[in-house]
Amino acid sequence: MYDENLVKEIMISTALCVHEMLKDDPQACEDDIYDFIETNFRQIINETLLAERESQDGAAEEPPFLP
Repeated sequence: MYDENLVKEIMISTALCVHEMLKDDPQACEDDIYDFIETNFRQIINETLLAERESQDGAAEEPPFLP
């Protein structure tokens, strides 16, 4: 249904974002992580899609933004 490599890249991007969030706030709890992902998932996906497109064809194109 979805490209396995793309899903993997989105998961890695999400993990890196959560890691950065925890570096900024080491006292963050589980609910804070859920809220962070809920708030930022569109941006994480869009930035991952853009990075994937750039790596595939070397040109920066805007990804189709999620509503």
